Amino acid sequence: MQNSQDNTLNQVEKQVPETKNWFNIVFHSVLGFFAAITVVLIFAFMLFVAGFWIRQGYIRWFDTDELTAVGQCGYFYDPDNECFVNPKPNRRVLQGCKELVFNQEDSIGIVLVGNNRYRYVNLNTLSFINDRIYFRADMFTNGRAIALDGDTLFHIAPNGETILAEASDWVYASIREITYDQPVKDSDGDIFYQDVPTGMYTYEDAWHRLGLMSGDFVRLTPPLFSDITAESKDVFFAEYLDSGLGVLINRKGTIIK
Repeated sequence: MQNSQDNTLNQVEKQVPETKNWFNIVFHSVLGFFAAITVVLIFAFMLFVAGFWIRQGYIRWFDTDELTAVGQCGYFYDPDNECFVNPKPNRRVLQGCKELVFNQEDSIGIVLVGNNRYRYVNLNTLSFINDRIYFRADMFTNGRAIALDGDTLFHIAPNGETILAEASDWVYASIREITYDQPVKDSDGDIFYQDVPTGMYTYEDAWHRLGLMSGDFVRLTPPLFSDITAESKDVFFAEYLDSGLGVLINRKGTIIK
């Protein structure tokens, strides 16, 4: 009798439906949704990164829109990467060329390779024309260029050979007339200052050092100064390079005080 009642109770319990935990169902559904979204976003991000680097690689190795065409052989200059580009094997050459100066019809350009250091490069072969590095370099004219290295001035042929080398102490970057302010009284008795020539010059050498020069272009002092100004028609203040100190010199270039 007892067994019959137990069986009946078990059958009744089996017939009673189990109550669902809707909170867990919703929670796991939401969690699964966000997990799927996260996977999709990660995959999309990876595609974006891959596409970005593929594009960067294409721009670096194949795109020449931002580059400067040079020479007659299809080469380019890349200012952002400071180098030249040979697009056929897609490789960069002559690294460290910070600036390029050339004319479109030129086959030789000038590149900045350091602080005030220049080299000549053949734009048709992407090679330097010689092993020398110059403090100052000028463009080729009529098959010759002039460049300065140390205290020597070089006359250079397009193949890089030196045509002539000579001392640069006679070469000037500029020559400027020295003037001074002379007080002048006008008809009303008022005094104003007039800029009057002294008949003397300052010369600037290739290294941007100044010296005093006579009216007939004779150098009276070595190029030791950063500035020379007239105190009067016959007296000049000359400031030494990188010192802030100076001396007074006369029209003969002699230190007077």
